[in-house]
Amino acid sequence: MTCLCLATSVAVAQPSAPPPAKTYPYYVQQLLGAFPASQAGGAPEVDLFLPNVPLADGIRGPTCLIRVPAELIHGRAATRAAAARASWVLSNLPDDQWRQSLDQATHVYVQFWCVPLADYAKAGAELQKRLRPHRRNGRRAEIVHLGNGQNYAVFACLPQMRWPVLQQRLKLAGGADPIDAAMTLLQRIDAKSDLAALCYQTLALRGAESIEAVEYLIAIGSPHRSGAIRAMQTCDSADVTDWLIGLVASEDRLVFRAARRALLDRPRQQARALYVSWLAQRAGKTSVEAELEACAAVGATEAAAPLATVLRKPFRLREFLRALWLRRELTGHPISPQLQAAAEQVKQLAGPHRSEAETKRQAIQAVEAIAAANDTEAAAVIGVELAVLRTRRSGGSSVVNRAGLYILQHLPDGAGEKFVRQVAATCAAPQDVRRLQAIAIHLALVARSHANSQKSGRRRPLSVSRPRVAGPRIKTVTPGRSPYGIKRGVKAPHIKAIKIKPLAKPAVRTPY
Repeated sequence: MTCLCLATSVAVAQPSAPPPAKTYPYYVQQLLGAFPASQAGGAPEVDLFLPNVPLADGIRGPTCLIRVPAELIHGRAATRAAAARASWVLSNLPDDQWRQSLDQATHVYVQFWCVPLADYAKAGAELQKRLRPHRRNGRRAEIVHLGNGQNYAVFACLPQMRWPVLQQRLKLAGGADPIDAAMTLLQRIDAKSDLAALCYQTLALRGAESIEAVEYLIAIGSPHRSGAIRAMQTCDSADVTDWLIGLVASEDRLVFRAARRALLDRPRQQARALYVSWLAQRAGKTSVEAELEACAAVGATEAAAPLATVLRKPFRLREFLRALWLRRELTGHPISPQLQAAAEQVKQLAGPHRSEAETKRQAIQAVEAIAAANDTEAAAVIGVELAVLRTRRSGGSSVVNRAGLYILQHLPDGAGEKFVRQVAATCAAPQDVRRLQAIAIHLALVARSHANSQKSGRRRPLSVSRPRVAGPRIKTVTPGRSPYGIKRGVKAPHIKAIKIKPLAKPAVRTPY
């Protein structure tokens, strides 16, 4: 029997090579480099490039349309809000239209024109009026002359007041003046407008060159004067610092508060005397957290007397703890870096990795190290700070609070309870006083229970449960049972029947 084998040849598809990357002229590469890469939206990319198009009156030149992630233009928070809003509102559209609308919410299209310098010199300012933007440009986009490069005059169409940053990155000269554009726009918009914040940012971007413009806003009593002064705090030049210090003596209360806040938010060595003076004036009367941080940033050793006032009569608990840390730093006895690192390790229990075994093990070691430290005052400060810590993550703060209680109740000779009662007796905020009193009562009860267990010969470990604030006990009623644990329908001779009315259904509220 003969076996016949038929061989069939099968063509195996070879993987095709990727298409070659498009190459653009050097000026397009420079325009792309002006936008940094985004973490969420990726890198900017050229959506359209035409090397030779008619611009106006026989003038021809290249133009390109760049697709930029919106968070590089509007910020991450505004972009996410716009994307979520567009995704919800446009969810009933077909897929193609939905993707297109979502792309408009998450990306911005910026168009550039590169006009030869010789043609731009002939056309003059009329050329800017005759440029026609692409249909993908936003409604609030404006055409601006960014400046002149080596061989081209660069024009751009992008959202309003977003071009000064781009102009600075490209390092172009001879373009539109951002200060004049910001001042012109501020005369037409309200102080609460989102464009006002962009104008303030533009003024701060120019640094000392914007002082004269802001002085004009102060002279005419513009509602934008406070926002413009606050924005100038990002400038570190000596001229801006001297100018802000001079505004503190202004009779205009709005100007004074704006200059004061600008100096506190970004501490400067030249304003060292002002920080000490403000701390002495406000200590014990109102919150001085900003003044304490400023004094700590500049190392103001002259703040010893105001710090004593804050420690003797603190307005808030956070101020007392911060003042105590600052006094130790200024007197040359700071809290050791090992204890600070241990406190930060304990705070990791309130973070996203609190359930990991390694995090728990390191936190337990850190708590034991703090409780056994020789510096009792530093351990007490860290213990109180951890015991009153509040975080937004549910369940995280309670673990850290118990760690703080453990540290306080393991300090020698009841130092933890004494420290807590001392702070509670001097603090002015009622909410802080109630929390400190609850902690002190809890520490006293645990200490008494531990002493009784030692007298009776039983070894009972110290409890680290959460303190209970004094108040009426609230019994929870489970369905089908009375508050006393007896089934409904079973009569007890010593308990009267309790009728519980069903809860009324809440009214349904609609957004319309």
